[in-house]
Amino acid sequence: MSVSRPARFLSLSPMGWWRPGAALGLDLVHDRYMLGGIPRARPALLSFSRAFDALFDNTAGVYSVFGANVPAITDRGLYPGGQRTNLVPNNTYQGASA
Repeated sequence: MSVSRPARFLSLSPMGWWRPGAALGLDLVHDRYMLGGIPRARPALLSFSRAFDALFDNTAGVYSVFGANVPAITDRGLYPGGQRTNLVPNNTYQGASA
């Protein structure tokens, strides 16, 4: 059984990877980016901020370490893990009584 797609899904830009009329194209897996029909470098469109290293795996299950402020991009795409802060409001137990 074959599935036919409407022609609009088969039409691509002259560059071959984004649809005509698209304002923004992000292909994180292949490291290709477009803004307003013009190919751009990733740093011109996206910025990343992370205080510590990130550990992320690819489709083969192999883990890689990505440094601070480096996007964790593998063949699975971008890992957008959020920032977290461990908060211990009174870690010295001042004023505590038993």
